[in-house]
Amino acid sequence: MKNRATCEETQEVLQEFMDATLAPDQVGRLQAHLETCSACADALAVQREIRNQVAAGVSRREPPAELRQKVREILTPKEASTRGLLPRPALQWGMAFAALVLISLVSLTLLNRSGERIPRILIEAVNDHRSFVMRGTPPTESTADRQQVRKWLAAKVGFEVDPPAGQVGELRFMGGDVTFFLERKVACLLYGKGHTLVSLFVLPDQGVEVPRSGFRRVDGLEMYVTSQDGYGVVLWKKGKLLYSLVTDLPPDELVEVAKQMAQT
Repeated sequence: MKNRATCEETQEVLQEFMDATLAPDQVGRLQAHLETCSACADALAVQREIRNQVAAGVSRREPPAELRQKVREILTPKEASTRGLLPRPALQWGMAFAALVLISLVSLTLLNRSGERIPRILIEAVNDHRSFVMRGTPPTESTADRQQVRKWLAAKVGFEVDPPAGQVGELRFMGGDVTFFLERKVACLLYGKGHTLVSLFVLPDQGVEVPRSGFRRVDGLEMYVTSQDGYGVVLWKKGKLLYSLVTDLPPDELVEVAKQMAQT
């Protein structure tokens, strides 16, 4: 079996990939392809944005400049590859269609109940946590060896991630994975307790929008605690990295787990 999916195969199953309905071997092949193919990674980012915009708020705002630029890049034909191949028609048309749909929705902004814009990191982190829950398979790097996961993630995402303690309360460390949102690779550390899954997403904070207010000090660390689509979310920054913890634990347990992870 080939290690990576082709562009055509990837484009055909992007929706299923986001819905977490693919078989584990298909997920692995797609992830391997997305890590090296910027065109397909861009297509995934656009389709995620379409899904986010359709699923929630409907207040009209001027679309961000970076989003408009992303649409222009996708609609602009890229140069042929070094092998002399012309752009694949299915890939080109699929991405063009997705971009055109996004243009029609681009002025929609997701709002919370108080009328403030919901930062994309909250939506994306919850979407990816839900995918891990629905997938029900072990992490790609499934091991309790934190140092092994640390080396594996550094090679995959290009920055150092130090996994919190292997045992956080009753949660046990299950391993690491890589996901894609906010147009970048994101490290994910997975913890479990019975049927409960806890996802800790880690990414460089550069260029990431976070809530403008609502952070509170928890044992000396500024944290943002909220709920999104039925899941609890905690955001905090440590050094140059941004952490987003997502789970369905009760609020008091959620904050305690986040506090322990942030302090290790």
